Parts: sequence; structure tokens; C-alpha cells
Amino acid sequence: MQEKNSNQSPEQFIIDYRLKRASELLKSDSGTISYIALSSGFQSYQSFNRLFRKRYQISPTEFRKKYNTKTNKR
Repeated sequence: MQEKNSNQSPEQFIIDYRLKRASELLKSDSGTISYIALSSGFQSYQSFNRLFRKRYQISPTEFRKKYNTKTNKR
């Protein structure tokens, strides 16, 4: 069975994995966005923010407001 991401470079595969992990944390974690960026493997908040916006067409802050289950339960 061939993986769907096999046509990606190793660097892009890692970035995609880190972005997916960060998006999961933004949905469920209350840590700072900088903490989530660094714990997901990004070297800086700035690079994380740029790549996140490119992938999801929304800032990490806006993503959290829209999808965070802890803040949306009222």
C-alpha cells in the first residue's frame, strides 16, 4: 500500500506533520500559541505563523477561537 504523501519531500512531510499536531493542540490545549508552536517542533513563532496561515488560510489565533473545544463550550 502506497502512502498518499509519498510524493512529498521529507521536509514538507515534517512540516505537514507539525502543522497537523499544532492544529490538534490549538483545538484542545490552553497553552500559549508560542508554546504550541515550539512544542510542535517549529523554531520560532514567526515561521509557525507564516506556515500555518499558508496552510489553513487563517491565523493560529483565529483558528483557536473558531475550533477550541474548551473555549466554545458554554
